[in-house]
Amino acid sequence: MLRSRTRKARTFGSAPFVVNVSELDMARSLGLLRQDVPIEVTDCSKSNYGVAYQRRENIGIKTHGSQKAIQERCKELAQSSGFQLFVKSFSSKANDSGNAKYICKKLNGQQFFDKNTSYDEIECPFAINVHGVDGSWKVTRINFAHNHVMRVGFTEQPPAEGTIARSQLAKRNTTQDLSTLTHLIEAEMLPRYDGKTDKMTGAAIARFLVGKGQKLGPSVISRIKSSIDERLGGDMTDSYQKLESYLRLLAEKKPGSIMKFEKFGNGTFIRACFIPNIGIQVAKRSRRLYGFDGAHLKGEMNQRGFFLVATSKDFNSSILPFAFSLVPVESKEHWIWFLYVVKEALGDIEAFTALSDRDKGL
Repeated sequence: MLRSRTRKARTFGSAPFVVNVSELDMARSLGLLRQDVPIEVTDCSKSNYGVAYQRRENIGIKTHGSQKAIQERCKELAQSSGFQLFVKSFSSKANDSGNAKYICKKLNGQQFFDKNTSYDEIECPFAINVHGVDGSWKVTRINFAHNHVMRVGFTEQPPAEGTIARSQLAKRNTTQDLSTLTHLIEAEMLPRYDGKTDKMTGAAIARFLVGKGQKLGPSVISRIKSSIDERLGGDMTDSYQKLESYLRLLAEKKPGSIMKFEKFGNGTFIRACFIPNIGIQVAKRSRRLYGFDGAHLKGEMNQRGFFLVATSKDFNSSILPFAFSLVPVESKEHWIWFLYVVKEALGDIEAFTALSDRDKGL
């Protein structure tokens, strides 16, 4: 006896759906929807409300080179519009052909417009159907209608006034893309720490994310912080490559200044020194008493360089820095090099007293 398999109908509830115009604009900007595809957006009682469809033709601007590529575009649409996708079905055939359907994922604590239908049964009508043949994938149908409050878990604020307090888990969107969270931390949290992560602890990041409706484990937070450190480290490394042109420009704008910059054949930074002309004049007109000191760079640059400085003391007993050097480490070799540059700046001053606190290598 043959058995027929019946597919359970999806339940969307009886409350009116909504279509967000901004979501349509985003779909067009991502190439998922052509401008000439008609969409009913005024009468929510019609069966085709929010539906973009043209007899299985491509309703997008172009085709995509793989199922993964078109799925990423659909994912961008969802994230920018405040919801998440779920792969409802996917069939794969030879030569990168097949079909896939993406629907709006039901999140913990999501508020649907229909309060009479069971939360366990109700779903969102939003859906994207894609079809691929020989590695060429197209969008065949999109239902842009939604039946729930958007951006669940994207904010710590309740979705509506008078909402009964729910558990913390119910407010959290635990499936948000990590790259999005990383950008969020960089944009909103990092500036509070002056763009540095040395004092931005994992606990502080966790509290920040909970305030945004997210709860992540220590290992995930550690990965996020490491990715931010790597980006900042790359920016700092790049800044060394720009240092030579910056110092050269200063020397050109301040005639009489002394600028030294050394690097390896492959362009890797060795050491640099800059003594402005005004500093040279101050040192020559001060007492023949010069101090030399070194200090680690602050914050994230602490492990990437050492700062050497020479100071003079005027006749009012004021300490005036006049020569500056950046070296990778404090060593005898770099101190000797810096002293020779200072001696060159002082010119015909043969005798002077040098003071230091017995820095390493000096």
